[in-house]
Amino acid sequence: MLKGNVLIAVSLLCIALLAGGAGYAVGWRQGLKAAPVFDLFSAVQFSSYVSALRQTGTDAAYEDALRANLTFDEQAKKRDPDTSNHRMYDLDIAVTLVRLSAIARKRGANEEAAQFAARAESHCPASGIPA
Repeated sequence: MLKGNVLIAVSLLCIALLAGGAGYAVGWRQGLKAAPVFDLFSAVQFSSYVSALRQTGTDAAYEDALRANLTFDEQAKKRDPDTSNHRMYDLDIAVTLVRLSAIARKRGANEEAAQFAARAESHCPASGIPA
């Protein structure tokens, strides 16, 4: 009788482990599909952070936030399979580059400012805004 109970307990444990592993795998796949949605939420939070530093931060902190926002937008755009979201990312990238251009010009880096401006202009058609 004890041998039968042990066999049942081990069988139930194996079934529970297999079901848990399968549930984890399905959840992981579904979570990866939802990643672009989380990127959109993060983009909004990043935008608020940049805006706060634009109003109250130092120029150096604001520039760092803009550069981080630019990197985030470029990476999020690559991860997002929805091309309709790409237009939003392109617009945010263009605006961020224009702001980086203005900050670079403010600190006297005119060549860097011109490069940022040219990059911003290249994103305008993809965002739906005429250059």
